[in-house]
Amino acid sequence: MKKETMNIDPVQIEAAITEKTKVIAVVHYAGVACDMDAIMALAEKYQLWVVEDAAQALMSAYHQKPLGTIGHFGTISFHDTKNLQCGEGGALLINHKKSCRTCRNHPRKRYKSLAV
Repeated sequence: MKKETMNIDPVQIEAAITEKTKVIAVVHYAGVACDMDAIMALAEKYQLWVVEDAAQALMSAYHQKPLGTIGHFGTISFHDTKNLQCGEGGALLINHKKSCRTCRNHPRKRYKSLAV
């Protein structure tokens, strides 16, 4: 963790990567962005997915790009303790075309409303 931002440290991420690592999960807490350039470079270097938790960072950006839309996936929680509330639930933001098609073509009827 970086003391200045209280966010995940890319140097520590790289030190923790093993052959079993599949995903880098980042949390943008209190509207403060993680170092997404460094994190995305690690993801590319090690062929990993990046999932952003942007529940506490709505309306925040990193280099003018909304948080939650930089990695392969972004998540937003709508729980009562989050910035945007509606009881329960959440949203999955998909920034990877093949995965979007997979979700859209999922056999469960409730996914048929997803748009590409």
